[in-house]
Amino acid sequence: MLNKKYLNVIYFAMIISVLLLVLSILIFKMEAVYYLTWNGIRGGLMPDLFETIWHSRLDNPYAAGAIYPPFCYILLDGFNFFINAPVPMLDRFADIRIISKSTDGFIIAFIYNFIIFILSIFMITKYYNSYLTKKIIFIFFFFASSPFIYMFERGNTVILAMLFLAVFFKWYNSDEFYKVRIALICFAAAICLKIYPILGGLILLTNKKYKLIFESIIYTFLIFFIPFFIYNGLESFKNMIDNIMFLSNETIVDNRGFGYGFKVSIQNTLLAICDRLNIEYNDWINIFIKINFCLLALAAIILKRNAYKILSIMLMMILIPPFSWIYNVVYLYIPFLILCDEDEKCTDKINKFDFFIIFLLFLSFVPLPYRFVMRGLDGVNKISLSTFVCSWSMITMAILLEYKALKSLLDCFIVKIKSK
Repeated sequence: MLNKKYLNVIYFAMIISVLLLVLSILIFKMEAVYYLTWNGIRGGLMPDLFETIWHSRLDNPYAAGAIYPPFCYILLDGFNFFINAPVPMLDRFADIRIISKSTDGFIIAFIYNFIIFILSIFMITKYYNSYLTKKIIFIFFFFASSPFIYMFERGNTVILAMLFLAVFFKWYNSDEFYKVRIALICFAAAICLKIYPILGGLILLTNKKYKLIFESIIYTFLIFFIPFFIYNGLESFKNMIDNIMFLSNETIVDNRGFGYGFKVSIQNTLLAICDRLNIEYNDWINIFIKINFCLLALAAIILKRNAYKILSIMLMMILIPPFSWIYNVVYLYIPFLILCDEDEKCTDKINKFDFFIIFLLFLSFVPLPYRFVMRGLDGVNKISLSTFVCSWSMITMAILLEYKALKSLLDCFIVKIKSK
């Protein structure tokens, strides 16, 4: 056990990392930003956001390569009311460059980001119940973190899915009827934005909330499939799956030379190592990924503490998909807040395992705009120090949780053997 004051080391490190980030940007200017954001050709400002808005203008976005469920396009379609200038709707990459750099685009970006910032601050203050000073530290650290900066520059809607999941994990176990319903609807909304948050349902399964599982399936089915009839019916569902598979395969094979930078999946990390050491790619990587998926699922089921269950689920969502970019790491801020809040409420001592996990979570977010690593690899996006530290911190967390789950399972087995 450690003294609770050891948490102050984390808070101090958060303050220092933010100050060093600001100092680096002031001294090195865009060179520092270069280590934290996309290095290839840019599709305008916040391209992911404006590409989604562009797709939402179409009668059938899936014929133009759209990859998100229709709920996402319906959610953002309202921003098209702010676009007054005519848009050709012929070349999306040309269009989003024009829109994002226009006055209309600036208004859209301001409104969208204002909503994101306010909701993020609200989430942090609700999850972390301590002194105002410490809440402010968590707020600034979140907005200065490398996953948030990358997500902000891209304008990716992963932040919306994370905020929906935050409501779900906060209220799914509430005694109040309406809060549980809101939690389940938010869970369904997160799934209908990014699909892979469906793994969050493991928390309901492990807590034996079978009625809530059934209810969430109904909400998800309605929110996911009904909007398809706005966009050319269920044929669009098939087109969406084809588009997702195409983008996934293209990202893995890297036909466009994106490189290994800013990707945080287990597969990307291992492929980068193989490339660097000139080791031939084999199926052992896929086997290793499948084993980790199963072990993380086991951890989500076996581990008794909800914070560890949620962390295991989030790591599955980030590490397992081959196309996972660093902005997906924003999901980890939920278990980060939960663990810090729970340990802050401890009387005097905190668990060493807890502290180590919290420290690894801190490393997953810390901005390090100082250099690239493994620079000899191909591709426009080199592996930044932030991405490198983030990837290995998450892999280490996964291994620790898997070990804890296997040990817990073995202990239960030994107890049963002895009882006989």
